[in-house]
Amino acid sequence: MSAGPSRVKKITQFSRQAHWLSERPNPEYSSGFQFLMRWLPGAQLLYRVSLFLTQEKDFAGFKTERGESLRNNWTSVTTDYIRKNSPAKYRDFLVPKTVIGCKRRVMDTNYLTCLHRDNVELVHDDPIDHVTERGIVTKSGREIYADAIVLANGFETQKPLFPMEIRGESGQTISDHVMSSGKNSQMARQKRTLVPVCRDFRISSY
Repeated sequence: MSAGPSRVKKITQFSRQAHWLSERPNPEYSSGFQFLMRWLPGAQLLYRVSLFLTQEKDFAGFKTERGESLRNNWTSVTTDYIRKNSPAKYRDFLVPKTVIGCKRRVMDTNYLTCLHRDNVELVHDDPIDHVTERGIVTKSGREIYADAIVLANGFETQKPLFPMEIRGESGQTISDHVMSSGKNSQMARQKRTLVPVCRDFRISSY
């Protein structure tokens, strides 16, 4: 959204807490490696097992005492990655104050790169006070005009769209409608963008 032929004029992101952003491995496989994967019996299985074991060893980091050294190493590596790739004005905020592992680790998908662009702003010290017809107003009184507002403020798996309370014309909330519609409806909502109680409301990636 912030680059390319369809780039928007301005993106303003409000964030209350930073995530531990890790570098996302994106290896380039040589023609020799691809040849082995295709023709050598058992090569794909061995490679899959090596990937599995590499990921599984990280679970040792969740041991409260025995995993401390591993968590410290994650913290050092991830902090260096964030500081190296983020704009100087955001660095102190983007390095989380929480212990690594308390929240899920997030692979960086060029988010830090986007923060260097002139049409992207990260606001972390002036929270939203209220929404208006034209956009939002922050605690300091700053007004930001917006064509679209995207809400991405967390969720509870058993409470649809929590903590938002969105009511339809009948007064029923989307959460109440889904929870009272039975198991089949809860299964179906994973693929649904429209709900009966709010005909003009769209749910994306839910």
